[in-house]
Amino acid sequence: MVFYFTATGNSLYVAKQLDETRISIAQAIHDREKIYTADKIGIVCPVFGHEVPPLVREFLVESTFRTEYFYMILTYGNRHGGAAELTQKLLEDLGIHPSYINVVLMADNFLSGFDMNEQKALDKNVDGQLERIIQDIVSGKEYIAPVTDTDRAAHQEYLDRAAGMPDDAFSRIYRITEECIGCGICTKVCPKKCLHMEGQKSVWNPEGCMMCMACIHACPMMAIQMRMPEKNPKARYRNENISICEIVDANNQWGEEIPGKNITDKEENIMEFVTLNTGAQMPLEGFGVFQIQDEAQCEQVVYDAIKTGYRLLDTAASYMNEEAVGKGVKRAIADGLTTREELFITTKVWVQDAKSEQTAYEAVKASLSKLDMTYVDLILLHQPMGDYFAAYRGIEKAYKDGLVKAVGVANFYPAILANLCENVEVIPAVNQIEL
Repeated sequence: MVFYFTATGNSLYVAKQLDETRISIAQAIHDREKIYTADKIGIVCPVFGHEVPPLVREFLVESTFRTEYFYMILTYGNRHGGAAELTQKLLEDLGIHPSYINVVLMADNFLSGFDMNEQKALDKNVDGQLERIIQDIVSGKEYIAPVTDTDRAAHQEYLDRAAGMPDDAFSRIYRITEECIGCGICTKVCPKKCLHMEGQKSVWNPEGCMMCMACIHACPMMAIQMRMPEKNPKARYRNENISICEIVDANNQWGEEIPGKNITDKEENIMEFVTLNTGAQMPLEGFGVFQIQDEAQCEQVVYDAIKTGYRLLDTAASYMNEEAVGKGVKRAIADGLTTREELFITTKVWVQDAKSEQTAYEAVKASLSKLDMTYVDLILLHQPMGDYFAAYRGIEKAYKDGLVKAVGVANFYPAILANLCENVEVIPAVNQIEL
């Protein structure tokens, strides 16, 4: 049995190597009777300021562990500052006698101190460290990682620096920019329920925030920024072996509750539609997935968008996430959140497939295959490039064959669009442009 706390996946990755019975501390903290029994019980967590995070400390205080072998694995990114010794003292003060405490050097996710691209490029031999730790735990080795005077000095330096900071220093640490698309992922990865949705935008409440940085690293639009300088504001981190869905499962405090207003609540249904020239009804408000290329993130974003109330979903072949969109839709339908008939799916044919009528037609079929759908509600030519007259005939053919419910274009200037309209059978229902 191993308990873990994770923000960006490092400690979860370690926990997955140690035991098949894994329990998130962010969820276990709500157990009414925190009495746990097993031959071996472990805790895996990162260190914040060289000590265990407040949530882990709270869990240790409230819990009783009935085991002959209690161990802790502490993940860190730069200096552990004598974390093993500090943790041992905490445990002994609580009446917990650890058999084993060790540290694992991994990527450091502190954005003000480190460039995440550089951290991801470093080889810290994580698996090699874990191999030795696993052997130790399996053999029941008694061991506390050694601590040097240099480590203790590093921790004291940190304490002195922290003592000189204003009391409310961390109450202003984050800001949420206009790039927020209201996907709600940040609300689901926060283990302390510090974020919620207001008017389809995320709002951060600093009360209870541990600065674990799960939210800022998980935001697909990088709309959450630090107010202090970052080493690389365009780089974020998640352990490459852990999906965003796993972090949501570990930390989500909302359960089935939606952290914001549902825009299709029956009590106040404000969703409006427009009827296109083919008879298809298109919602006037939709959700786009441009620049969300991480498959797990995109799937979760789409699922949450549907759960929030969106019914129009906009993707494109060039976004390279049609497969993830399809998975998110399929999961939402399976969970009873919607039906395929309620949704309006838009995708687009990219320039490389606008060479001829046949290449455009095949591109539509390729998108359907990736989306795992028999039709899309709207297909657009993404740019007025290539042989767009021939390409438009290809999407017209897809419409006639029942593969799409409506056809249109994107990014067409007025003169080009007027010329196109004079030479096609089905007038474009939409000209999608970016404002």
